[in-house]
This record gives sequence, structure tokens and C-alpha cells, in this order.
Amino acid sequence: MTPSESEHEDHPKTLVRVSQGDLPPERRLPLGFLRRTAALAVRQGSPAGQADPVEISLTLTGDRRVHELNRDYRGLDRPTDVLSFSLWEGQIPPPPPPGQPRLLGDVVISLDTAVRQAEEQGHGLLREVAWLISHGVLHLLGHDHPDPEARERMKALEDRVLAILEKDGAL
Repeated sequence: MTPSESEHEDHPKTLVRVSQGDLPPERRLPLGFLRRTAALAVRQGSPAGQADPVEISLTLTGDRRVHELNRDYRGLDRPTDVLSFSLWEGQIPPPPPPGQPRLLGDVVISLDTAVRQAEEQGHGLLREVAWLISHGVLHLLGHDHPDPEARERMKALEDRVLAILEKDGAL
């Protein structure tokens, strides 16, 4: 653990359950990187003083599965890069049982789309996936981008996550 990600009492402990079972083994990404990125996004996007532990589900899959989810849950008949399914959309979550994390929801990423976007943007796949994880987790925390000002605030949080990963040599 590096100094920039050391645990502080004012940062929530984050449990990240990762699934990459739809992907062939050679396409799967390092679990530590995925979990660390999600935890950094939680730290950057959580309100000051929020220290309750949280749990997130993170799934990396392909365009076909994301297309199905996008069609079934958003009515958009196409793949996309990242989907967030908050358990508390527009609500304040109840406190978790003692000793249990607060469940935030699911982030689903299409690795196929991430590969294409990384190539289009001229950067590596890990950077693209880190951005997608950050974006999805911030949505779980209630951040959104309905207008340019909100988008800039959300982008600043995403950029902080990427900067920490870059500084520590993960990107």
C-alpha cells in the first residue's frame, strides 16, 4: 500500500467483488488493479466524513452482455462502455447491519468497448478501464453529469483517481 492510498479513518473501507467469468483467461485484468481503482473512486467521491464500509460489484464482460443489459434496463438497443446499477437510486441508503458494509450496487464494463475506446483515445487499456471504473463508481455514489458544470465536477474526481494511479506507476 502506498502513502497516497493508505487507510484513513475518514475514508470508507471498500469491498469490491469482481467478476470476469465471461472473459477468456487471457483477457482478464489483474484483480488488485480493479479493486484498487474502485476503492480510490469511492474515496474520491464519498462525502467528507463518510467512513462506513461499502461494497461494490464490478463485472467485466463483453459487448454482447452489456448490449443485453443496456437494452433491458435502459431501453437502448446497443452496447455501451459502462453501466451503473445503484441499489439506492435517488435515495439515502439505510445504515447497514452492524459489522456489514453498505451495499452500493453494480458496475458493468464492456471490455470490448474499452479496447476500442483506448485505441481511439491513444492510451492504454488499463487507463481506459480505470476511467470507466471511476465513472461507474461515482454514479453509484450519486454523482451525475446532467449539465456541463456537473460534468466538470465529476471529471475532476475521475482525474484524481487516474492521477493517483499514474503517480504510483499503475498506469
